[in-house]
Amino acid sequence: MRLTFLRNLKPEILAGLVVSMIFMALPAQAGGRFALVVGNSAYVNAPQLTNPANDSALMARTLESAGFTVTLVGDADYRSLKKALLDFGRQLRGEDIEAGLFYYAGHGLQVKGENYLVPVNAAITSEDEVALEAININDFLQVM
Repeated sequence: MRLTFLRNLKPEILAGLVVSMIFMALPAQAGGRFALVVGNSAYVNAPQLTNPANDSALMARTLESAGFTVTLVGDADYRSLKKALLDFGRQLRGEDIEAGLFYYAGHGLQVKGENYLVPVNAAITSEDEVALEAININDFLQVM
């Protein structure tokens, strides 16, 4: 079994592309723009990452300057990451929502074609533990 940790894209490039694509797709006058930005660096049982804290802060500032209401979450354990995702999904079901954007910087996994976000407290030693310790992106998409 091989677990592969995904690497982060350069935040400046990603931030510019994301914001540009959003502005091209949105009307000039609109309702609420909401973003959830997560930066996980301080992993307990996996290699720590140096960039996610800075990347997520840069993305949050960029989105705020573009008119988004941003929720920034740093070093999220399983419970806080799951709660942030659920709260964001509820927020997007509100009235007059123009756009919702989710940005994640941290470890991620793909196992058997399923993609997972890895909380900082995940203790994954085998493929079987991934579904218990990490958050399946499909579960998050269903609450949106």
